[in-house]
Amino acid sequence: MRILGLGIIVSLVLMLFPALPVFAENDIDLSPTQGAVGATVTVTGENFDDYVPTATYDYYAVIYFAKDSTSLGRTLTAYVDTYKLVTESTDPIDTDGSFEASFHVPSALTDGSDDEDVTEGTYYVYVTLRRYNNNTGDETYMNTIRAKATFTVTGSASISLSPSSGAAGSDVTINGTSFPASSSLTFKFDGSTVSRKSGSSSTSSTGTFSSVITVPSTASAGSHTISVTAGSVTREATFTVTASAVLDPLSPSSGTAGTDVTVSGANFPASTALTFKFDTQTITPKSGDTSTRASGTFLTTITIPQNATAGAHPIPVTAGTASASATFTVTASPEVSITPSSGTAGTDVTVSGAHFPASTALTFKFDTQTVTPKSGDAITNAQGGFNSVLTIPQNAAAGVHSISVTAGTSTVAVSFTVVATTPTPTATTPTTTTTTTPTATTPRPSVTKPPVTPEIGAKERLPVDFDWTDVVSANPPVTYTLQIATDKNFTPGSIILEKKGLTQSAYTLSEMDIPNLATQATYYWRVKASDTVAQDIWTTSGEFYLAPPFRFPTWAIYAGAVAGGIIIFLLGFWVGRRTAFYY
Repeated sequence: MRILGLGIIVSLVLMLFPALPVFAENDIDLSPTQGAVGATVTVTGENFDDYVPTATYDYYAVIYFAKDSTSLGRTLTAYVDTYKLVTESTDPIDTDGSFEASFHVPSALTDGSDDEDVTEGTYYVYVTLRRYNNNTGDETYMNTIRAKATFTVTGSASISLSPSSGAAGSDVTINGTSFPASSSLTFKFDGSTVSRKSGSSSTSSTGTFSSVITVPSTASAGSHTISVTAGSVTREATFTVTASAVLDPLSPSSGTAGTDVTVSGANFPASTALTFKFDTQTITPKSGDTSTRASGTFLTTITIPQNATAGAHPIPVTAGTASASATFTVTASPEVSITPSSGTAGTDVTVSGAHFPASTALTFKFDTQTVTPKSGDAITNAQGGFNSVLTIPQNAAAGVHSISVTAGTSTVAVSFTVVATTPTPTATTPTTTTTTTPTATTPRPSVTKPPVTPEIGAKERLPVDFDWTDVVSANPPVTYTLQIATDKNFTPGSIILEKKGLTQSAYTLSEMDIPNLATQATYYWRVKASDTVAQDIWTTSGEFYLAPPFRFPTWAIYAGAVAGGIIIFLLGFWVGRRTAFYY
């Protein structure tokens, strides 16, 4: 019996040896063993000797990241509720029973039909196997847990930028939290490493940092990626490079107070309200854009304030956070003086000016007639001044006239009064007995009566006959000027007809004189007489009402047509009866 018992014991011992590899522990190591969501973790496996490649099968490591803890040898799907398959080894387990694979710490795990966020705390990494049949190509997921390791999720790493937008060459402060502690920092702009300008070169013992980098000067306008890496953790943020706002040259860049100026610019924020200022005074645009266009450009006209003093003034333009400025030079207002300010036709007048555009051609006009200077300056000097002599035209009529001076965009007008020439008295032919004292010619013609017809308030239809009192003058011939206006004060814009050089004291107004003359409206008329020496003042104004032309009422036209038809019918009936009876 002892021999039998010893044999049994030896047999059991011999049976135990083949089973030992089954219970040998498959090892895995994690690097690192802690990190934030998104961190890269490398899994290294050893002692997977039972799963080395064979002629028939290859085995691959399948790695899960789970919230729940369970024991080795159990079925993962049966004992773990919250997990996520994070990676599979790309190569089969090696002949020495080892493998290596990497994964990123997931942000959420699957719990049945719902997702559960991954937060700070302890999690587990499980390894199962996938068997591949080299002969048939079949795959089998073997859900038995073969290895297990613990991983600690730290706070979620994040970065923030200040500012988050700016021009190329701008400095950007990057603040980070929850990164791996005491780890060197690497900064990149669109994937290219950039140097740290100042601040932290590595994270603190709590995983925080604050560093400053400079946006590359070659960066184009638009969105770019700034990334920071500490250990196995990388975080990204978006930085928007904005083009520097610029203004085009002002047009014009100088002028007097009240000048209209065109302001345009580019590279401003798109579709953003614009603010214009003159010095510190906000200016409302006269015309053009009040907001930038979708392209960030604009074109606007502003008016320089009337109270602006001479000198250089900034015109800043702002859209959102972008601002640019241009300089406008206010020049003193142009001035003109004349000597003398009155005289007869043919008089020489000295015209002097100041504060006009420098070195600019001058144009002189007498009323609307361009006059060439008799002498003096034809262009302004370097200071914008000039001194010229003009001759009043010989045909200038007595009265007040305008002398205007233009240089560039500046025009100034002054008044000159043409004085009528006094006729020289003539002596009569002496007789044998007496000498006749020279007599003065009859003075200017005189209109002694107001307009005659049409009478004041009369209702007239075209053509309208106008009649006024004849004028007799010692300096014939006498001619008349007739004016018709819509305003009793005969303002320039209200005069609709002016007939000069009429030799008769009457005139007939027809539709040819004023086409489309409005009916049922009141009009005013007056007359002025002139002879070869002078012209009289205007008469008092007459007033008449222009009635519409006579037209038969519509009902009368229809009634007449009906009556005519009846008469024609009766007449035909009567003629027919007489003809039939006669024949």
